[in-house]
Amino acid sequence: MEPIFLQRLSLAGDADERAIRRAYARELKLIDQEHDAAGFQELREAYEAALFWVRNPEYFGDDGDDLGQAPEPAEAQPDGEADRVEVSESSAGVELVKAGIAHTAEATAPGAAEATGATGAPASTTLPPAEDQQALGDAVFEEFSQRLPALAAAAHGPIESETPWVQALQACLDDLRLFGIDAREQFERRVAMLLADGWRPGHEALLVAAVDTFGWAADRRRVQGLGYAGAVIDMAIDERALFDTQHDDETDAQRCLLQRLRGPAQADPTWRELAQQSHALETMIARFPNWLAMVADVDTISRWRNMNAAMPGWRRVLALLGQKRSATDRGGPDKRYGNWWWGVVVLMIVISLTRFALNAGGDADKLPRHTPLDEAALVQQAEDQYRDGLPEAAMKSLDQANALNPNYGDAYAMRAYLWHLSGADKPVDSELQKAAARNPGSERLLRIRAMILAQRGNYQQALDDIARLLPGDQHVYFTRLLQAEVLLDMARLPEALEQLESMLTQFSDKSRVYQLIAHIEEKRGNRERAMEVLSRGVASAPDASLYYERAMLRPASDRAGRDADFSSALALADDKIAVLRERAEWERDTGRLDDAIATYKSALSRAQQPNIVIQLLALRGVAYAMAGKPAMAAEDFEKARTRADSPMRLNNLAWILATHNTALPTALTYVQKANADQPNTPAFLDTEGVILLRLGRPEAAIKQLDAALAIEPGMASALFVRGIAKRNAGQQAAGDADLAAARAVNPGVDALYASYGITPSAHTPSNEKQK
Repeated sequence: MEPIFLQRLSLAGDADERAIRRAYARELKLIDQEHDAAGFQELREAYEAALFWVRNPEYFGDDGDDLGQAPEPAEAQPDGEADRVEVSESSAGVELVKAGIAHTAEATAPGAAEATGATGAPASTTLPPAEDQQALGDAVFEEFSQRLPALAAAAHGPIESETPWVQALQACLDDLRLFGIDAREQFERRVAMLLADGWRPGHEALLVAAVDTFGWAADRRRVQGLGYAGAVIDMAIDERALFDTQHDDETDAQRCLLQRLRGPAQADPTWRELAQQSHALETMIARFPNWLAMVADVDTISRWRNMNAAMPGWRRVLALLGQKRSATDRGGPDKRYGNWWWGVVVLMIVISLTRFALNAGGDADKLPRHTPLDEAALVQQAEDQYRDGLPEAAMKSLDQANALNPNYGDAYAMRAYLWHLSGADKPVDSELQKAAARNPGSERLLRIRAMILAQRGNYQQALDDIARLLPGDQHVYFTRLLQAEVLLDMARLPEALEQLESMLTQFSDKSRVYQLIAHIEEKRGNRERAMEVLSRGVASAPDASLYYERAMLRPASDRAGRDADFSSALALADDKIAVLRERAEWERDTGRLDDAIATYKSALSRAQQPNIVIQLLALRGVAYAMAGKPAMAAEDFEKARTRADSPMRLNNLAWILATHNTALPTALTYVQKANADQPNTPAFLDTEGVILLRLGRPEAAIKQLDAALAIEPGMASALFVRGIAKRNAGQQAAGDADLAAARAVNPGVDALYASYGITPSAHTPSNEKQK
């Protein structure tokens, strides 16, 4: 009779490993993994046991009739020797892990070195004692990752085959430390995370080998179940298939380019190589963004692109005409004296072509001349500059607009908005007053003032400005959307919902409308209705934010659905960093800390703006702290601090730590430095008040919040936190008065601070536990 595990796979006793894998793939298709977890677990255990059986026949005896029976020990062993292996017919191999055979010296016996082959250290040939399966998977992975660089070095040239990588992976899977399902899954997850983390020396054929070894291409649900890393690999598999469908000439050229892009140690390209390869490189980036990051060095790609962008036009002409020179060669005598005349001839041609272009079509007077910007154009330029992350340049443009026309009100309005965004609230009102004195009906002034009032919690005044703005407004969509969001903040849900549903008839292609309707339905407890609205939005206005919102609305048990929606959001997003950040927060909040850390790392590899880098480093540090890795958390916080080169950035860093209740003493030093460098800034004082409250120092918190409210009396957040601090200090009536005032300004203030873990009823110093 065949053992149970072969019966489960419908296999005979002469099945080999290939037959076992095919049988597993066949049976897997018959199981709904989402609704039959027990069936999937049973199949997986049978598959693992069958693989162990075919790879380790010595444990099952030589007689085919005894398959599945425990072998009799050859001789009695004294106490302390390896435990006896007990395998019943019903468990057939699965119980081997539970029985636990102690490690022996077999791996280090004479001749063991020959058994290791090219894959490095020998696999364990005896089962480990019962221990943490995740730790076993991690241990095998660490050994595997250390052997990777030697695989590429052994090739002595371009990689022709993935066989060494396949053999290395298979050697790990044959290691008895990975016999348990959890250990094998941990090893597979770590390999996936290594790939998603980007290429490095030793990864030349790792992706192809992993896809083949783990069966990811055939079992897409399996790879998608590996979290963010699996989602990236899933897209990379499709991109790799697209790569193979190209014309052979194009594929061969791209393969040669890949060899050049592997590793920062490669020599810098010549000007000619840059000019010739730039199109191929940009094509690969556009077609295969995820796959390319796994098979080529991202830093090298970035360096090539920067060098290509910096190449002067005349240098590109010379390069394409045949003048070969290192792209990093900036001077020095040319030692190729025999070709000097060719350079002169080409330069003369370029000069002649330039003169022809300048004189073509008539007099030079007919050429377009640079027209100075007027005050309106300068204000628009300032808005664009701020959006591009250039606040100093934006302020200079506004100064130019005021110098050109001191009575142009929109320049003052825009300056007020930029000051507001920077957190320096003191000059905002005076700038708004200047704008209103010069042009009280300006659309820009009314819109900016409405946004500032709404963000301060002065909702009714914001609605009044919006009402003045709507008749004849050229940006009616944005204004009506702002109106709906203000109503939503005021908890006037029926009015907000009516406004948004009326907008759908005119703006059915605007994803934000669907988002807000779904948000209202969720707040009213209509989750099914909210999901329906988001699905309508996905169909009518597919957008990364809609997929993200739908992912977050799914029940926690629907992990596959969430992963699929996150992958769709990532594929559609222009700002992939934002999607990665949100995904990481979900993974972190659901306890998938390793996945969250890997996702933050991927986002950091794409981030360039200092504010974003600081935020991601701080959030990854929070994840490290939650994972019990304080040293790595502190390292990330310090990296963020060194990049926080302004009081505003330092305050924002402190706020992230404060709202996540992490590293509060460190956060306090950050915000105190910000307050010292830019005194009397309400936002900074408010941040320090929150940190002091969480540190159990209510009196000190009250002092800072008093200072903030003296500058901005209607600051809802400061009123709310001061109210809690006063109650903690025994000032019950005064605290209740502050809380009531905060709620009058911002009805949603309780929900906002509850999301940070700060509530009036539950918040006392003893309740705070730093993560």
